[in-house]
Amino acid sequence: MAGMTNLAALMLLKAVSIEETSNGSLTWNQLCRELKLDSCRSAFSNIHKRNSNWPEIVNGEPYDWRIEYKAVFRKHFEARGTASSLKRIRGVLRTKQAKHAATPELERILSFIEKECGSQANSLDSRGADTLFDYILRNAESGGKALSLAKRDDSKLDKGLAPDDAVGIVETFWNPTEVRYGERISKAREHIDIVHFHGLSWTNTNREFLQKQLSNPDIEVRVALLDPESPFFAPYADFIDINPDVLKSKYIEVVGIWKKMLKEANAVGNSAKLNLVKYQGFPAKSMYRFDNDLIVTPTTNAKPKSQFIAYRCIKKTDLENTAYEAYLKEIEWALSSGTEVIGAH
Repeated sequence: MAGMTNLAALMLLKAVSIEETSNGSLTWNQLCRELKLDSCRSAFSNIHKRNSNWPEIVNGEPYDWRIEYKAVFRKHFEARGTASSLKRIRGVLRTKQAKHAATPELERILSFIEKECGSQANSLDSRGADTLFDYILRNAESGGKALSLAKRDDSKLDKGLAPDDAVGIVETFWNPTEVRYGERISKAREHIDIVHFHGLSWTNTNREFLQKQLSNPDIEVRVALLDPESPFFAPYADFIDINPDVLKSKYIEVVGIWKKMLKEANAVGNSAKLNLVKYQGFPAKSMYRFDNDLIVTPTTNAKPKSQFIAYRCIKKTDLENTAYEAYLKEIEWALSSGTEVIGAH
């Protein structure tokens, strides 16, 4: 993956804002707060861990990461000074995580800033700043790639691509965040099925959309989480280097989030039909059904974590055997064999 990404953009911001800044040390939590992401820390963490997209909704309001990023970047670049900032940026671009972003074009921009501002200048020249910010915001995934995805024909969300695959797999996603789960949740009219390990990050990231749909009495929402008592729970925790008790606490937290969302939905009127179970199946994949669409994300099977790739299946009545029907059967099994945690009403 060549060029600027969300992860690289975040690491460049970290380089000029955290550690040895002239205005004092800035922690990750403080940086998250400066970006106005206090209530969306999981999204912030996912950018750093998985190169996820920046959130589009924070506290129920549209969030423009470009505006916040630019303001925070400029503030700390000027506080640190040009020479120190450029040195830190170039250092980050030599790391394994961000070396793909060290393009000739970016180096030309950095050299231009260095030349125009002078090695000791503390102010960021407007031309150099605009060029640097434009490059980062235009080329980072949610600045460029995801923006182009947002502009594509939205009818694809409903109709799907014309499949030439005999089993109805019609679309793939290099990064699961490209799936645009928020839109798919919002567009669902009858069914939302969710099967995953614990899904804490996913649930927090999409909480605003889930909360809204839980206030829709026409929707049935079914959720299956891996039972902490499953014979696969502790071994998988060990495999991904997480203490089983910590992983169990994530499961408990997710259950609490769903209970709270349902309580809030009930408080304002009729709510969706929600059923949440814990099941003891094998955690091979996460599955998300939105009416006649089904998204599948296989679990990583390597250490360190490999790239997550998702794919989309659609319901096709003209085919006898389809991926959609196969995975729907798995979802039905997880839900029917699981132990009820939050009962349907």
